[in-house]
Amino acid sequence: MLSALVKVKYSKSGAFVKQKKFLTVSMGFLVQMLLNVCLKGISEKMKKTNMHENKMILFVDDEAVVLAVGSMLIERLGYQVIKVGDALEAVKIYHDRANEIQLVILDIVMPNMNGGKVFDEIRKINPNAKVLLASGYSIEGEARSILERGGNGFIQKPFSMAELSAKILEIMD
Repeated sequence: MLSALVKVKYSKSGAFVKQKKFLTVSMGFLVQMLLNVCLKGISEKMKKTNMHENKMILFVDDEAVVLAVGSMLIERLGYQVIKVGDALEAVKIYHDRANEIQLVILDIVMPNMNGGKVFDEIRKINPNAKVLLASGYSIEGEARSILERGGNGFIQKPFSMAELSAKILEIMD
């Protein structure tokens, strides 16, 4: 199976993805390895204080490794997660389950439909939907435009578990 091996840069509260290189590796092994590295150094206090098992997050990203690791981090923070790798599918899922979803974490650059269009479609369904934008690109440009239309926040990829936790708490609580 072809998957990505990812260099990891350490921070006080864990680690985050730095650079991808393609190798033949088991995807399950890679994801578990990344999750173990990301969780290293996370304090017991953070694990306990961020438990929100009754809150659902829709995580939308077209990159398989980001989607897998990000959704595991969200679950580790105590949230339920619906992970979606396609923008059109994300809009359909949000339409069907809007009353269950408290937050959407949305990649901006995706095939089929960009994050700005997905944001607009989600806001048509629920004008008060909470949306956290996630991108490897600068906050300027498309991200800034979405924030000006009411997006609730921005997180730069790659992000640490602590940064993700802080952004989620800032928007949801």
